[in-house]
Amino acid sequence: MSAHLERFLDRLEGVHKYSRGGYRAKCPVGHSRKDGSLTINEGDNGSVILHCFAGCTVHEITGAVGMQVKDLFPPQPTRNMTRAERLELRESVQQTKWREASVVLGLESEVVLAAAKKIHAGSALDKADRERLKKAIQKIAEVRQVMAVKLPR
Repeated sequence: MSAHLERFLDRLEGVHKYSRGGYRAKCPVGHSRKDGSLTINEGDNGSVILHCFAGCTVHEITGAVGMQVKDLFPPQPTRNMTRAERLELRESVQQTKWREASVVLGLESEVVLAAAKKIHAGSALDKADRERLKKAIQKIAEVRQVMAVKLPR
């Protein structure tokens, strides 16, 4: 476990380790869900990957524990790297971001699909459903920005 993952987990309540890897904890944002709505994993590049099933953003989660988003990533010792090595590292980080973004896209598209099915069936969305749909739309927009980044060649 990386030091920055350990620092993040130390600031959470109700942390449970999964047998298949990763962790689940109570989201520190303070929404109405009392269970372990926050999943925490470590990415291929050592970054801390967060997902709140209540729809909280990474910025909200890190802010609630007195951290910044940059604290979820390992330090990158790029000072002594050649230009080619830095480009290779940048590509690796971007590929990890794309993989992680595709997971978020899959989860949030399920929220949108559930809302669409409910509307199609003639039911109205209640306030909680509308708020969750709004967060899903925001997260999908964030994913689009991550996926749109082009690497220099």
